[in-house]
Amino acid sequence: MLLLLSGLISVIIGCIGALTQGSLKRFMGYASINQMGFMILGLGCNNYIGLQASMFYLITYIWSLLVFSIALTRENSENWYLIDLVFGDNVSKSLLTLVIFSMGGLPPLVGFISKYFI
Repeated sequence: MLLLLSGLISVIIGCIGALTQGSLKRFMGYASINQMGFMILGLGCNNYIGLQASMFYLITYIWSLLVFSIALTRENSENWYLIDLVFGDNVSKSLLTLVIFSMGGLPPLVGFISKYFI
């Protein structure tokens, strides 16, 4: 019960905190709190299916972070804001936008599938 409660609180704090951010780095920090809350919710089920769903979620999250880090190292990321993603035309900004949408859980992307399993 404690894992479920802490996972739910992490999801709520991560969502509310990410909504108020304009900086990309702070946004990703709160999004990470949210993502780990989802994984804790899967572990809190205390059965094999919850563990399996959490492991799948962890693998998709690691791949998302890998693409995110590759996209940020290709560009100068010192002064990036979320509005820069809208007006950019580079491949790395497009990949970064796709990863953020996947981490948000939009239906055709793998982030939605992993959250659905949880």
